[in-house]
Amino acid sequence: GAMLCTGNHNYKSNGFELIMKPIKIEDGVWIGANSIVGNAINKSWYKISIGSSHAAALQSDFTLWAWGNNGSGQLGSFDLLHRSQPVQIGTSSWSAVSAGDGFTVAVRQDSGLFAWGLNTYGQLGTNDTTTRSSPVQIGSATNWSQVAGGQSFALARNSTGAIYAWGLNSNGQLGLTNVNAGGDTITRSSPVQIGAN
Repeated sequence: GAMLCTGNHNYKSNGFELIMKPIKIEDGVWIGANSIVGNAINKSWYKISIGSSHAAALQSDFTLWAWGNNGSGQLGSFDLLHRSQPVQIGTSSWSAVSAGDGFTVAVRQDSGLFAWGLNTYGQLGTNDTTTRSSPVQIGSATNWSQVAGGQSFALARNSTGAIYAWGLNSNGQLGLTNVNAGGDTITRSSPVQIGAN
């Protein structure tokens, strides 16, 4: 399918310095203004997610691509270089992706859960606060189906329908409750099941 992009272009998250109207990305070719930029890869876009200053998308062959700001490694390209056009992330096949605020979470085709990028509040779910510029697996479970990245926190759903949360929880955004304290605002650096009290 076709994909349109527009917005704030400080980090070229849409592939261009300045575009005032939506541009079409068709069959993997970036089309805009008076030129064609990027890789002709003859694939259709399958899913897309937009973070605060980067984007990530899956193509119909389940390859994962990212572009835009990479100051915290959120593109997963093993470096910190900003990209003005899509770059493929590894050689794995992926089934879900979500671009958060400076980080990315994704589910690989084998249902493994991965994250990369900024990790100030444990939003990568790796039980630490180390920022990473390439995909790292969260735990060893291989039953994940959906992910969502937010502002310094993330959620994932597994094949049983259980939802897990991790990262910043200053406003209770992880959805965790502590009946004795009237609410839980403790930041978590690894996945915790919602509603498992």
